[in-house]
Order: sequence, then structure tokens, then C-alpha cells
Amino acid sequence: MTPTLLRMTLAVAVMLGVGVVLNIFSSQQRYAEMREAIHRPSAPAPVLATNKMSREAEARRVADAVRRQLENRGYLLSSTETPAPITLPAAILAFEFDHNLGLTAEPTEDLLKVMIFAQMPVARQHTVRADTDVARDLIGEVQRALAHLGYGEPDITMELDAKTRTAIRKFERARGLQVSGRVSAPLIKSLGPAFDPTKVQTATTRPDGNATTLTASNESGDRVPSGGVTVPVRSVATLSGRSVSG
Repeated sequence: MTPTLLRMTLAVAVMLGVGVVLNIFSSQQRYAEMREAIHRPSAPAPVLATNKMSREAEARRVADAVRRQLENRGYLLSSTETPAPITLPAAILAFEFDHNLGLTAEPTEDLLKVMIFAQMPVARQHTVRADTDVARDLIGEVQRALAHLGYGEPDITMELDAKTRTAIRKFERARGLQVSGRVSAPLIKSLGPAFDPTKVQTATTRPDGNATTLTASNESGDRVPSGGVTVPVRSVATLSGRSVSG
């Protein structure tokens, strides 16, 4: 082999060697990039937004179910008549008053469970203390409206106390309504412009769907959480609070 041919052969061998080395390095780099792409954590999903939408959808579902229960029981007009938004908390307040429940005026899942599973006679005693801002605002605005129309005293207690119930009865008799002495959807409608719904915060369900914890008294007097498996039949559901007769 001549020196020229030997140099050419060596040059080709070197070039081939360099190509092999570069190919191996490139393959390793692509492999590393592929592994990094596989194990790279993906962008976090909008969990908070999804959870918020789920909670809002659940709140609407519970509110619609409570509305249907109130319509079936005569506390609320048919939804086809598109009642004012404030009439739902007013109807809830009437139902809670009639059955000695804590006054929340909120369409909670606990309230729905009591409506569906508990057979509750009209209570002989009634809770007068409002347990939520919605109920307090609603009762307070009814008191203001009644005082403005000449019924009752301008004493805004935000409780459904004896003076307030007496003023409601006087108003109901004067307007030809069924005399109940409690806040109700028909009462709100009859108060007309004297009642300012903007003074009452919107009735909303808390994210967990439970504004308060309802309990029920069974026949032995024991407290049974309504959020459990069953609600005792022939019981009167109640919340801790001040109650009065009549």
C-alpha cells in the first residue's frame, strides 16, 4: 500500500469514527430529552375553578329541590310564575317557623333532608332567633316595612319576637291574608314597595352545602343529627335557639 493510499484510508476511518461518536451523542441527547418530557410534571389543572363550578351546580340543585318541596307543601307559588328571588328565603323561613326549625332562610342540604325524610307536625312552639344573616336581614326588613305602614313599632330586633308576630297578624287581617304571624312569601308580596329586597342579602348555600347543623328530637328526646343515615319519623326537627309558645 502506497503512502498516499494509507493516508486516505486513515482519513476515512477517522471521519467514520467521528460520525459514529456524534451519532451516539445525538442519540443520547434525544433520549434524555424524551425522558425529561415523559417525567416532566404537566401544568396543574384548574382544580379550584372546577371545584367552584361543582359547588355552585350542587347549590343550585339543592335550591331547586327545596323550592319543589315548598311548592308541593303550599309555601311557594309554582316556579312557572317566576316568583321574586326573595320569596324563596321567605318561604323557607315560614316552613322553618312552622316546624320549630332554626330560622336560616337558606336552601341547605340539611333542610332538604328534613323535608324529605322527617314527618313533622306543625310545632306548638316556635323559634324566634334568626341563625343566619339572610334570616336576620329578612326579618329586619319586614319589621321596617310593617312600621312604615303603621303596623307595629319601629323596633328593629331582627328576631321573630312576639311584637313582630302580632304586627304581622294585624297586617294579615287587614289585607285579607291567612293569619299566621310569621314571615312568608305572601306576606312579602303584600308588603309591596314598603319592603325593600335590596336590604336583604342574597340567600346562598355555603360551599359545603351546610349553613347550620340540624338536629331532630326523637320520641325519647335524644338528639339525632339529620346529616346521618336516617331522620327519625314522627319527630320535630329543631335547632338550638330560643323558642316561644304560640
